[in-house]
Amino acid sequence: MDCKPAAFIARPLRIIVVGAGCSCDVPSHTYQYSWNPNPGWSQLYATAEEIHSYLASTVDSFELRKYFQFGTECVGAEWDETNCEWIVSTQVVHDRRTITRRKCDVFVYAVGRLNNWKMPNIPDIANFQGPILHTASWPSNIQLDDKDVAVIGNGASAVQLTRKVYNIVRSGTWLVPHVFSRNGEPQVDYTEDDFRQWKEDPGLYLEFRYRLERQLAAGFAGLWLGASSRAFTRAAAEHMGSKIEDARTRAALVPEFPAGCRRFTPADRYIEALNQSRVDVVKGTIAGATRDSLVMEDGASYKVDVIVCATGFDPYTPRFSVRGRDGLELQELWSDQGGYESYMAASVAGFPNLFVFNPPTCPVNGSAFPGIERTSDYIMRVISRLQTDNLNSIAVRHDAQASFNKWVQKRMASMVWSAPCSSWYKTGTGKVTVPWPGTILHYYKATEVIRWEDFDLRFQDESTKYGSFGNGITCDGFAPKEIPWLHSP
Repeated sequence: MDCKPAAFIARPLRIIVVGAGCSCDVPSHTYQYSWNPNPGWSQLYATAEEIHSYLASTVDSFELRKYFQFGTECVGAEWDETNCEWIVSTQVVHDRRTITRRKCDVFVYAVGRLNNWKMPNIPDIANFQGPILHTASWPSNIQLDDKDVAVIGNGASAVQLTRKVYNIVRSGTWLVPHVFSRNGEPQVDYTEDDFRQWKEDPGLYLEFRYRLERQLAAGFAGLWLGASSRAFTRAAAEHMGSKIEDARTRAALVPEFPAGCRRFTPADRYIEALNQSRVDVVKGTIAGATRDSLVMEDGASYKVDVIVCATGFDPYTPRFSVRGRDGLELQELWSDQGGYESYMAASVAGFPNLFVFNPPTCPVNGSAFPGIERTSDYIMRVISRLQTDNLNSIAVRHDAQASFNKWVQKRMASMVWSAPCSSWYKTGTGKVTVPWPGTILHYYKATEVIRWEDFDLRFQDESTKYGSFGNGITCDGFAPKEIPWLHSP
């Protein structure tokens, strides 16, 4: 009799993951992996360079670089129903003549939301002879000190960039107080004593992180329409009223919609720039461009050397084809016409063995890291069953995704994002598609249990669904080191 373990054996899986100048607008000590805390953040709000350095050191510390392939872009992915695998097409960035096709059991779409930047639709923009830049693709060698610059937009990226200039905005934006510094300072430089104490006393550092996380989480009560949102809006209005010196600038920037309808940002340095005499806020719509100027609808013309676009992103529509079961195309589903829908911020109906990070309806408020970690945990639990239960594929059922999104949209009516404002959180028709309609703690609880009834499970052999039970012996054998029913008193 064969007594070798043969139950719930994890089969090897082929997995392909595609994906993975600003400062973050949440405290840097909340902008990190829970399993790799960094007591050495130099400032309250870390720069892009420091965040990149942290991520690079994480990759090296955990010996992950061997799994990366750089200089390669994905140009397409298609589900092969016959062989139950994904065919992923890639090409080398600097040599686009050859397309390589790779096969995998699991395809992970992790390109993120904010990477496909959007240029403004300005009539005759080709007439302009100077540089036209986007804050998401910032050239390291650009010098603006001696230039007249037009900054189009007042979102978070414009806040981080503005120095000199005509800041052209179509509508206002809420600029909120800095609540994470002791006296409301827009930035805090941590000291060597801070680094030493946090490094030498992990408990002290953990207590500091707890305080920041609780403070950050408490601030989002204002996203629920009602007394909290009204109080939050009043506080933001009072802050802007006390900080912005020029009455015309205040009138241009203070919105009519409630705070939080569009993503708000702590931005006192932006306000400091706007208070300078050499910075003008222009509210209106750009009607066209000449070789050296932008012309507004009211006829006013502004002569500039450089145009900087802080005009956001097309957040979701994939830049390459992702084709699932029965010819479903993700580019069509993640569009205004398709409705921008996903399931539990981790998968999409009709796309077997496909998992996604930061899809429509996912945790976006506060730091991105907790939501990403929780999604990772959820995905790994689903993949674990695919790996150990004689399954060919796992896909969310269409009716389950529809029911989930019905709940999402019902909840949105009670959230501040549904108020009348223009926001990248919404489609052109006003449907809120970006944020999870609850707290990050709510997302953790919602994904605590995998609702297997929501999935279409297809086995390697439908007649032997319990084949993974094997011979009754697990990998732990007969006398395992750990006994699951024994616990310390």
